[in-house]
Amino acid sequence: MATSEDDPRHDEGDLAAFFEAERARIARDLPPGFLDATLRDAAAVTASRRSAPPPHTGWRTFLGQLGGWAGATALAGCLAAGFYIGTLEAGAEAATRLLGTDGAAFDAPLADVDAFFDLAASES
Repeated sequence: MATSEDDPRHDEGDLAAFFEAERARIARDLPPGFLDATLRDAAAVTASRRSAPPPHTGWRTFLGQLGGWAGATALAGCLAAGFYIGTLEAGAEAATRLLGTDGAAFDAPLADVDAFFDLAASES
């Protein structure tokens, strides 16, 4: 697909007059010295960004993406809780202890899961 730059009718010279007219209108509507002050401030900000140290890489980047130490700690806590729940003896037994029920409501789904994994193990 051709872009606008590939179009033979594309000529930036035609637009230059429009850009100049708009720049003149903006300069006329602004208070004197405002545009110069804005450009000086922009140049100062650009210079400060160029002198800034390069972004961190490696573990610092990874930690920043997690939300810093607080996010990493929360993730580790969730990981530990999930590991604990996953290693409990059969989910029905855990539900029996936590909910105080006999766990019969949880047996049927566990039997289906066990049957699935038995089938998957026999096919490999």
